[in-house]
Amino acid sequence: MLTSLKSLLGYRLRAVDGHIGKVRDFHFDNEHWTLRHMAVSTHIHFPWPVVLIEPKAIGRPDWVEQTVPVFHTLEDVRRAPRLSSDPPLYKQVHDRTANFSGYIPHWTPMTDAPELDTNFVPQGEFQLRSLNHLIGYRVHAEHELVGHVHDFLADDDWNVRALIARLELFIGERYVAVDTQEVIEIGFVDQLVRLSVPRSTLETATEYDPMQPRQPDVAILRGMHMSKVGK
Repeated sequence: MLTSLKSLLGYRLRAVDGHIGKVRDFHFDNEHWTLRHMAVSTHIHFPWPVVLIEPKAIGRPDWVEQTVPVFHTLEDVRRAPRLSSDPPLYKQVHDRTANFSGYIPHWTPMTDAPELDTNFVPQGEFQLRSLNHLIGYRVHAEHELVGHVHDFLADDDWNVRALIARLELFIGERYVAVDTQEVIEIGFVDQLVRLSVPRSTLETATEYDPMQPRQPDVAILRGMHMSKVGK
């Protein structure tokens, strides 16, 4: 099964001993395309702290109750690593969370505004990505604007399998699921995603239904062909 990450935003977090806060964002990398953390606004006090939950602690979402279970107690969630607007996320990650070592985030968690830290030089070629920040990025195919990023799909193991592009055509909009391996560049300065597939292939690809947030199989565009993914 493939799940829309965007559809989970706003779901309540269900710990083993009660509810606490709501899902605010998802962070994943652009090398292995795996989920690194779910960001949760805990609603403990104002301003609401945002904490990071690792995927191994996340259960299967409840679509009826609109909750995401976690294998943590309320106290565990309260003590999870927090985000704040200052210092920048990558500086916090470097200083406080070993699992983040080597990643280069491109957003600040409270404002989504890019922020530089000249005193810290992150290592590695891939970056942490924020779902909220990437939604709305321009999508280019062969250096031609074709639409915008609408969503990302993850499998049951929290691998990010597809990017959902909202194509803007003369006859209206259509949505296409594109394999994340077809992403050749993500630029936060220009706010764009470059794909390796041509526009003509995108326009004739099988359409994705954004009104179905969880589907048993999805036609995903890989290179010049479509394949069913999800089961």
